[in-house]
Amino acid sequence: MRNTSIIAALTVSAVTAVMGAPPGHASTDCSQEGIAQAVQATNNALSIYFDKYPEANAVITDAYLQPEAVGASNIRAYFAAHPQQDRELKDIMAPLDDKKRECRTV
Repeated sequence: MRNTSIIAALTVSAVTAVMGAPPGHASTDCSQEGIAQAVQATNNALSIYFDKYPEANAVITDAYLQPEAVGASNIRAYFAAHPQQDRELKDIMAPLDDKKRECRTV
């Protein structure tokens, strides 16, 4: 199923970036449990998002099968033409980006 594969790809990259991070800011939960909760919440939101926007799912999934420059260009073009979907996806991914920054991961 395409939806599952893209969610898996996005969450695997997020988990890889965040897991095993040194403790960050004192108010940030950088424990494995805290990170797992953030990943699960993002995973759930992505599932809903890709059910709502199957075209976005297709563009992103197809990009993994294309040469990197072509896939990246197709993703940029799609989201440039669909700015609301772009904002929604960025909002969904923001908690993981925040966790990555706050827990000082690469």
